[in-house]
Amino acid sequence: MDQPLPSDLTREQRRHLEDARELWNVWAPLTKQREALSGAVAWKTVKDRQYLVRYWHDGDTGDKRMTSLGPRSPHTEAAKLTFERERAELDASLARLKPRLDGLARVGRALRVGRLETPAADVLRELWKDLLGPALMVVGSSVIHLYEAAASVLVPQSIMPSEDLDLTILHQEGTDLDDLQTILRRADKSFRRSGDRSFANSDGFRVDIFPAGQVRRFYSRLADLSEDQHRIVDDALALPPVHAVGVARDGLPVPMAGLDPRSFSLLKFVRAEFDRDRARNAAEIDREQAFAVGAIVANYWHQEFEPEWLEAFPGLAEQIGAESPEAGGPRFFR
Repeated sequence: MDQPLPSDLTREQRRHLEDARELWNVWAPLTKQREALSGAVAWKTVKDRQYLVRYWHDGDTGDKRMTSLGPRSPHTEAAKLTFERERAELDASLARLKPRLDGLARVGRALRVGRLETPAADVLRELWKDLLGPALMVVGSSVIHLYEAAASVLVPQSIMPSEDLDLTILHQEGTDLDDLQTILRRADKSFRRSGDRSFANSDGFRVDIFPAGQVRRFYSRLADLSEDQHRIVDDALALPPVHAVGVARDGLPVPMAGLDPRSFSLLKFVRAEFDRDRARNAAEIDREQAFAVGAIVANYWHQEFEPEWLEAFPGLAEQIGAESPEAGGPRFFR
């Protein structure tokens, strides 16, 4: 069977990817700071006494909000001046960056650097502000876009995912699904619950949430795995998220945190080979994705597969050219 191997980005595509990362590192912190200074501050008179109040519109409900910052005093007068000065400086900085951002998006689309769907990118940009990495990571096929960005390669389009984004909850504490829906609706107001742990927008794009325990239970129920293989699957699931800034289909930078590519390759292979309920076509896609990501690890990644992983799953090692990891066979990393 011909394996779907990744291909290197062109020089122009690599340069653009670096430009996108550099711009993200400047633009993203500024947007966070600007969000913290949303609304306005003004004096409000109550019973002949002035108070400094802050007004803002709740982006989730559209309601106007207000909070008092204290009676007029040298301290609140200074606070008002500081708020207005910092906000003006941030607005000016973001305005200076906007032409560069717009140009970057046009070039990114023309070069076809990124293929992550715009709805997924919009969701990840919103999740990045609070949850992406510490509480949530991408585990489904969309995480291949992270590996492409980190390795500066492209995986064949024929095995690339579409129409959904699969996330796993790393830490259940503080990850409320109602709050998550609120964040998704900042990316697209049409997102609604479509199942117990699924959300969909008006175009049918889905975001599915899988608690880490649910993922572990799925693999623990695969009866044909040996005790040693089960242990290695547990080790793969325990690896921490990896991070990268890539470019989405809209040409703009997108932050990603997702499953380690070594884990992804192994888990996809295991599901293709050992999940007896998996449809044949789905299993074949799993297998092709496992080998494509395995090739990324083999040729581009900075960390290697554990030799015992390959010994326990010789079918994966054989397909990716690492059938003799301890006997001078092809190296599985650089």
